[in-house]
Amino acid sequence: MKSEIKKYHLFILILMLVSIFNFLGCDKSTDYSSSNFRVSFDSPTNNSVFEDSILIKFSLQNINAVEQIDFYVNEAKVLTKTKGVNGFDFKWKPNNPQSGESYVLKAVSKDRDGNVANSMRVKVGYKWLEIINDKNEAWEKNVKTVFVRNSSTQLHFRADTYTPWVAPYSTSGGISFGIFIDTDSDASTGLRSSITNFGYTLNHIGADYLAIVGLENNKLYRWSESTTSWVPKGNLTYLVLQNNSSTLQFGINKGDFGNPTSIRFVALMLTPVPSLSMNWDWAPDNGFADYTLDKSFTGRIDSTGNSNIPIHSNEMFLLKKIGE
Repeated sequence: MKSEIKKYHLFILILMLVSIFNFLGCDKSTDYSSSNFRVSFDSPTNNSVFEDSILIKFSLQNINAVEQIDFYVNEAKVLTKTKGVNGFDFKWKPNNPQSGESYVLKAVSKDRDGNVANSMRVKVGYKWLEIINDKNEAWEKNVKTVFVRNSSTQLHFRADTYTPWVAPYSTSGGISFGIFIDTDSDASTGLRSSITNFGYTLNHIGADYLAIVGLENNKLYRWSESTTSWVPKGNLTYLVLQNNSSTLQFGINKGDFGNPTSIRFVALMLTPVPSLSMNWDWAPDNGFADYTLDKSFTGRIDSTGNSNIPIHSNEMFLLKKIGE
């Protein structure tokens, strides 16, 4: 009788040990809690620019806990990915993209029980990132949109207007376009609101640099505190400014304005009008654009070269002071 009791106790003990062993030996990947299958984007980064296609790479809290990932573009589900040789990574190419078009990407991961986790949204631009969208003013050739992109060494700007210009370098109907750049996020340095001897006033930033294209010049300038004026700093890396167009592009070397990690900027478009001085348009109308230079653009760079950039000595509206 006692031997049978001992055998029973031994059997119970073995069952308990097996249960404990199985519990302790379980891989933690079988824990499908919400914290275990969180998803985020490794690529692309937010506010980045891409060329013909873009590599989508996910960062997962635990790849073994994820059954599938739903990929959304502008809140519409585009595809569902299951794990393959490269995990969940894939290349995505939009249908009939337009230069400057932006997309908001989102990922939703699911575990085997149907629980879901949403990623943070990521905004990307096709070839260009739209950063300013300005309203249509009452005069022609006013700014519609301003785009930006950058490489490891250059920063590029593009501006579109609501109506085209005929001859951009004409002193009677051309354009003078400037980007005022604040590299230290300090409104009390550079050209600032307290300096009023120009025909315009900056109210939201302190501009340390000014990049201009058009009838005044095609060049990068820096602010001189000693002379309270703009002095030449560097040439443009490339320029697209053609007759009968409503789009301009240009580039500047990051090293020419201190290689900042972020900038604030505003744009100003001037158009001389016979007997009426000039029309003007700030973009944005209020505030400023804030852009982080994350080196995300790795696509094509125009190579027209400095030698193809005409230099003009016409009257300067952005550069000259009142009375000069």
